[in-house]
Amino acid sequence: MQQPTQNATSRTPKSSAITSPESLFNALRQVRRAPELQLGDILIDRGLLNLSQLRSALERQRMEPGRHLGSILVEMGMVSREDVHWALAQKFGIPYVDLEKFEVPENVALRLPADLAFQYRVIPIAEVDGRLVVAMENPMDWEAVEVIRFNTNLNIEVVMAAAPDISRLQQRLYAQFDETEALEDLNLVGPVGPVRGEESTQLMEREAQKKPVVRLVNAIILQAISARASDVNIRPEKSRVNVFYRVDGRLQLIRSLHKTLLPAVVSRIKITGQMNIAERRLPQDGHARMIHQGRTIDLRISVIPTIMGESVVIRILDKGVGLRPLDEVGFSPRVLGILRQMMARSYGMFLVTGPT
Repeated sequence: MQQPTQNATSRTPKSSAITSPESLFNALRQVRRAPELQLGDILIDRGLLNLSQLRSALERQRMEPGRHLGSILVEMGMVSREDVHWALAQKFGIPYVDLEKFEVPENVALRLPADLAFQYRVIPIAEVDGRLVVAMENPMDWEAVEVIRFNTNLNIEVVMAAAPDISRLQQRLYAQFDETEALEDLNLVGPVGPVRGEESTQLMEREAQKKPVVRLVNAIILQAISARASDVNIRPEKSRVNVFYRVDGRLQLIRSLHKTLLPAVVSRIKITGQMNIAERRLPQDGHARMIHQGRTIDLRISVIPTIMGESVVIRILDKGVGLRPLDEVGFSPRVLGILRQMMARSYGMFLVTGPT
């Protein structure tokens, strides 16, 4: 695998990214599109790539028509995804913002509901001349821009930012807000207990259908998908409800919700999984399917009653994330060669065994 040039480290996009509202204000007026520049030329000029690497990537692109050069460069380990985003920002005349250092006003970020922010992987970061400035990983996603414009009723100005930075900022700014919004709109208060008749069930269903609760549950699931989590665990404790994501096999505490939200959140999840919201004393299993950024994602849901309340596990089956090229699985060159020879045969069988 070829490595970036030696001076790439000292000339990374982060060092020239926008870090303050003042510099963003100026950039929105000064930056110009440069469609005549090619992605590879921009990376070479910045010292992030050399000519030999570019030729190698272009040769691979000719063998794999339809693939974006930036994806190939990242896959071959020549540049980082952030390098590609920065270069594209230069090409299309879009400011590149370093969200790790950029101070985002909370009231600006909250102009967009958390579930939409997680769904489209965006976050509002500033207002300039009556326009809402939105940081995106993919500024060419016109559907997302239109959805944001419709929901905020503002003209949208797009800037680029690294996906991990967007995700971290979303978690910091939205985690508390959507919980507070749900609490303020919730009429059902009190500990989790057995259902008391049809009236209680109807009340629970009404609470589960309220927009703040729906947004909270959607945000939890969409955030898990963005984090490439395999599972979401919602575990009630004595005074709080802890939400864990399982990422790369390890459980990570993501957020903690007010205990009062548990009945409405669990009821919303039961409705999503087509389960009986009136049944709280027996375990239940459900299934749901959603479309996220053109991918079909299956959700397998289990609800189990505990002393502290109902506990939920949501297994996320994202086939798009699980599919990797054979070169990226981790086989040695010798084993990879043997596998390719076997795959060229017209008959045979592979057995994949071990833990799921």
